[in-house]
Amino acid sequence: MNLNKANIFKEIGSRLRKAREMKDMTATEVAAKIGLQKTAFSHFENGTNMPKLWIFLQLCAIYEVNPSYILCLDDTSTISKQKIEKLFKI
Repeated sequence: MNLNKANIFKEIGSRLRKAREMKDMTATEVAAKIGLQKTAFSHFENGTNMPKLWIFLQLCAIYEVNPSYILCLDDTSTISKQKIEKLFKI
């Protein structure tokens, strides 16, 4: 992967979309769950904008996915429920 901002944003967006689809959720459902308009949320998946850190962490928790995977630092998408609970003190 060519490491420039546009390519990284697109790859992160693609991974966010894949994670959402794996949870069988619509973009509208996720946007409502995190308190955003669907259009603002779609910018994340299209790679035109990145979520703020808190929103990013919420998405990882909702999708039960490793943040390192979404950030293209790791190719392992899974994260344990125990780790999510510990991270968010659920």
